[in-house]
Amino acid sequence: HIHIWQMESLAAAVAAAEPSVPVTFYPMLDSARMAKDDFWRRIAGHMRIVCFSRTLHLQMLRRGLESACFEYMPDPASQVPVLDPEPESLFFWQRRRDLGWPEVRRLLPPGFAGRVHLHMHLDPTYGTPEPPPAEEIVRYRITTSTWFEDRAELDALTRSFAGYVAPRLHEGIGMSFLEAMAR
Repeated sequence: HIHIWQMESLAAAVAAAEPSVPVTFYPMLDSARMAKDDFWRRIAGHMRIVCFSRTLHLQMLRRGLESACFEYMPDPASQVPVLDPEPESLFFWQRRRDLGWPEVRRLLPPGFAGRVHLHMHLDPTYGTPEPPPAEEIVRYRITTSTWFEDRAELDALTRSFAGYVAPRLHEGIGMSFLEAMAR
């Protein structure tokens, strides 16, 4: 059995090779939305599709593709809840260069007296984020990170904030956001 995760070009190549074993393709809404009808026609009949988005699943069915839909979300009971966060505190994961600290700062209420953590780890191909000006680091008590080797360290940090922001124009699953809502 061949399993292809999120790689439309590989799915097209495998379909063209007409393998003699079953093939399952797992597209994600954020990247599959760019695929043209011609791509979907080329893979139709060559593989099963598993979607984690109802929207994408319904698109596949409308195109006549064999698709199964599995939606999931973290069980809130399995998440360590946010405990006693500072009321005005915000964890912001910058995913894109054009949706950064200046845009978030403009959304803060007048007189914001809380603290902000900027997780400055952009999605691939979006470049390097701009750090905030020094005076704003002091004014908003900004701390930063770029990556966490230990998932527990990230979880402990996000649990200490009252708000969680991780904007993207297109999202496949949004697991980090689902986890934040479950907390």
